[in-house]
Amino acid sequence: MKKAAVVYFSPEIDKSVKFLAESLAAGIRSQGIEVECLNGEDSVGKKLNVTYLAIGCVPLYGMGVGITGKVKMFLEQAGVVSGKRSYAFVCSRGIRKQRNLHKLMSVMESEGLYIKRSDVLKSSSHAESVGAELRI
Repeated sequence: MKKAAVVYFSPEIDKSVKFLAESLAAGIRSQGIEVECLNGEDSVGKKLNVTYLAIGCVPLYGMGVGITGKVKMFLEQAGVVSGKRSYAFVCSRGIRKQRNLHKLMSVMESEGLYIKRSDVLKSSSHAESVGAELRI
């Protein structure tokens, strides 16, 4: 059976990306795939044994360095992620969404992930429909 993980990174005060990640995971589950939804900040050091990895974060003001630094640290300690197919997403609130999405994708690619798709997710229903469409 195929396994996937949806990992989200967000500051304590903003839980919007958590709801998007859970909706994305529900959409992936509708395909009959086993999905684990993780808070990346609390799961540093956890080894992932998955075939597909979705990573999302909240667009931050400025360059978004705080979040992407945490993503890099998580991926460095997540076991063998190089060569795995993946999906990158950010939530649609805030400014510089596309710039932060590009920065997230750069970090993921630097760790060897093969990004198949990326999006700025607008709502929970949008996230669930994208999850149902992902080719895992």
